[in-house]
Amino acid sequence: QTSDNDYYERRDFTRADNNHGVAFVDYRVAQKEPSTNTIIYAHNMNDGQMFGELLNYKSIEYYRQHPLISYDSVYYEGMYKIFGVVICKKDDPEFPYHNFIEKYSDEDMVEYVNKIRERSIINTKVDVRTDDKLLTLSTCDYSFKSDTGERIARFVVFARKVRDGESTEVDTAGATLNTNPVMPQEWYDYLKRQQEEELKKQQEEAASRLQARLRNYFGKEVSRRLMEQTTVLC
Repeated sequence: QTSDNDYYERRDFTRADNNHGVAFVDYRVAQKEPSTNTIIYAHNMNDGQMFGELLNYKSIEYYRQHPLISYDSVYYEGMYKIFGVVICKKDDPEFPYHNFIEKYSDEDMVEYVNKIRERSIINTKVDVRTDDKLLTLSTCDYSFKSDTGERIARFVVFARKVRDGESTEVDTAGATLNTNPVMPQEWYDYLKRQQEEELKKQQEEAASRLQARLRNYFGKEVSRRLMEQTTVLC
């Protein structure tokens, strides 16, 4: 943790340059008190370092095997129960999860948790109360990009602290996939562009195969004329 959310993106614990960066707590979080929500950011690396394994939570089976997060600071130790797994976009005005550090009221907390649940790709049985402390793990995702190719997707896992005297057991058998989570508009736009590109590719491949068959039957010049007529008819 430092005075901004950029410093440790490409630095390690010793503050030396490192492309892997290091997991770091949002600079606005008060860890000693602590804040309502402790947010931790990190890259996900192909070699599994940092949050490299966090994307496994896209699988409900992985969640069922790993429903808890252990997070210890210099001030306290804690176990957390995961209650939401979300694919969203950075700086989304409809879901600014990275700005929820302190609750302003119980209603504020309820609204925030509801937004998480309606976006979560997994429906969990973990309850969340207004007096709970939250833990948020955030990393980049590659499910979609902006129309300019910018990587704007984020993968976020939300958990709440195990309460005093509460069991760490989690009803993972009751978890289900959310078949209709709220997704950012850019996600739908990206899928549409992918589908259009795939359709165009299929049409070009079909036209190429047709031209090859016509060439075999009628020769190069005749097949060219037939393809022109086919194009006009289409």
